[in-house]
Parts: sequence; structure tokens; C-alpha cells
Amino acid sequence: MEKILKIIFFIALGVSYLAGYFIHKHHAVFFYHHIPSIESYFGIIFTVFLIFMKMTIAFFAEREEDFYE
Repeated sequence: MEKILKIIFFIALGVSYLAGYFIHKHHAVFFYHHIPSIESYFGIIFTVFLIFMKMTIAFFAEREEDFYE
């Protein structure tokens, strides 16, 4: 089941990435909206950033094993 979900996820990710090249944005507000699939890039970058921040906060917030004893 987990393997099937991974396959479906990567297929959906690939379709989403490729769709960025075929969908024309008629009114781009910012200059970077003209870059194909920029939303995918932002998503990947900020996901990695959030994981890094979670690991950093967990490192400083962890307690010793016998903290409550």
C-alpha cells in the first residue's frame, strides 16, 4: 500500500510540474510568475526549510531522559 501511494505521489508531482510548462499565465503580477512551475520550486524549497526548522527547534526543545523523575 505504501509503495503504491509513493508511486501515485510521484506521478502527481510530475504531472503538476509538467503542467506548469503548458499553462499560460495571462496576467503575471510579479516577474517570477513567468518562470514555468515556479510554484513547485517554492513548494520544495519551503518544505525543506520547514523540515530543517522543525529539526532545529526539536534539538533545542528536547529534554533529558530523566527530566520528570
